[in-house]
Amino acid sequence: MTATAMLSHVGICVSDVDRSRRFYCELFGFEETYSRKVSGVEFARLMQRPSLDVQVTVLTLGPQKIELVHHFSPAPVVEPVRSTNTVGFTHAAIYVSDVKATAERVEGLGGSVLWDTYMRVDVQGEIREYMYIMDPDQVRIELIRGELLG
Repeated sequence: MTATAMLSHVGICVSDVDRSRRFYCELFGFEETYSRKVSGVEFARLMQRPSLDVQVTVLTLGPQKIELVHHFSPAPVVEPVRSTNTVGFTHAAIYVSDVKATAERVEGLGGSVLWDTYMRVDVQGEIREYMYIMDPDQVRIELIRGELLG
């Protein structure tokens, strides 16, 4: 018998929860549905930390959820941006109605745009658009315009 599974959420460690909330809510239309400070031994063990003091904020858009996690203690660790050929998580992808118009708003919300990644391509007779942006903490996000695939 196979287990029934469903993706619950994507978690993102952020350096400034207010800035990240604004980025995802204003750029994509997510809404904050939950926020609280979390500490304690149980959650520290779950997060594989000796101690834990974080704020967890859940943003929701339809069935999709992003969990923003801001660590007060221990402080967030900033590492170089991961390349797309590094094993593990590489990016999140979000469908938008207008790739370029969405990208034009990114810098005003604290992110950055990788303009040289923009492309238009014919996928089985449909012209689709793709492009990468970075959120305020350099998390790579792929913008897609086109019909849902897969």
